[in-house]
Amino acid sequence: MVKTISHYLNCFVLLSAASSSVTAFLVQHGAYNVAKPLRSSESVDETEPVSVIGVVAPLTYVGPYACLGLNFPNIERKPGFEINFVLDTAANVNTISSEIASELDLPVLIKGEDLSILGSAGAGGSFQAGDIVLLGDSRLSGMPESQQNNTFMTNMTAAAMNLGIANAVGGGMLGISFFDCFKGGVEFDWYGTDGDPPTLQFYYDSLPENAKENASCISLDTEDFFGVATVSVKINGKALRAIIDTGAPITIISPAVADELGISKKDGTVKIKGIDDGDAMGVSKSLDEVTLSIGDVNINLDTIFIGELPGLAMASNLVPECRQPQVLLGLDALRRTYRMILILSKAEVWLEGRQRKITNNSVD
Repeated sequence: MVKTISHYLNCFVLLSAASSSVTAFLVQHGAYNVAKPLRSSESVDETEPVSVIGVVAPLTYVGPYACLGLNFPNIERKPGFEINFVLDTAANVNTISSEIASELDLPVLIKGEDLSILGSAGAGGSFQAGDIVLLGDSRLSGMPESQQNNTFMTNMTAAAMNLGIANAVGGGMLGISFFDCFKGGVEFDWYGTDGDPPTLQFYYDSLPENAKENASCISLDTEDFFGVATVSVKINGKALRAIIDTGAPITIISPAVADELGISKKDGTVKIKGIDDGDAMGVSKSLDEVTLSIGDVNINLDTIFIGELPGLAMASNLVPECRQPQVLLGLDALRRTYRMILILSKAEVWLEGRQRKITNNSVD
C-alpha cells in the first residue's frame, strides 16, 4: 500500500534525527578567527573547567546558497571526503546525492523500496524515495588546525536522492531533522562581526542570554507544515503564513496572494531549479517594492517573486486550506536581517534587524 506524504516525510524525520547525536567540544579562537569560545559566562576562570554551550562553525556561501562543510573521516572508500551541505530549513530530511552515495559505497541502512513509498514532495519540487545511507561521524570543515580532528556529530544518516541544484552546489542538504538536534538553537550570523567571517553557532541545551541581545523573539506557528517551520508574516500589511526556507535564494508568493495584494508582475519568467533534476519552474518578478514584516522586524524587498511551487501545491492538497502557507521566505529576505536564530525545540525564531554596521560584506 502506498503511504501518504505525511507518513513518508515523518518517517524520514524520525530516521534522521534519532540516529544522529551531537558531540560537544570547545572551539577556540584560532587561525580561522571564527569566534570566541562559547561559554556559560564571559568571566570564567581560565584555570577552571569550561562549561561548553555550543560550537562555532564557518558559514560559507556557494553562489546564493548558505552551506555548511562537513567531512567524514570513517568513510572507507574515501576517508575525509568533504561535502558542502545546503542548509535547508524547508526540507524534512538530510539528503545526499545518490551519485555520491554510490561513488562512496555508503552502507545502506534501509532500502527505499522497504519503506513502501513511491515518492513525495518538498517545497522545491517532487523527489523519489531513496535509500537511507550511513555517513557516520562528521567533522566541521574550514576549522583552525587545532580543531580539525574534533567530532561534530556521530552516526549521521541521509536519504540518497537526485538533488538537482543541491548536487551542483555541494552534494547534500541538511534539513529540519539536523536543526532539531540542537535544542538551544542554530544561529545564522549572515555577515560576521568585527571583521570575522560569517558563522553558524550551534547551541546544545539552551540559548544564552547574551545571544538574545538586540534580537526579537517571534513564535513559530504551532502547527508545522509536514515538519518544516512556518511563521506568521505580513506583506504590505496582510497577514500570511510563510515557510522559513534557508535553502531558497528568493522569496516567493503565490499568484493568488499577488492578485489579492494588487502586486503586478513583470512580463516574462525567471527559471529556477528545484531540489530534483526535473524541469526548471518559472516565476515572475514583481514590478513594485513590497514591505515584509516578521514580528517587529521590517524588511523592504525591491522585488518579490510570484509563482506556484509544485511541491507546495502537491502537499497543500493533503492539508486544510487554513494550514497552507502562501509564502516561501528565502535568503533574499532573511539576509536583510543581521542574524537569525532558529530554535525548533521552543518553536521560536529570533531575528536581529540591521541596526549594527556590517563590516565584512555588503548587505544590499
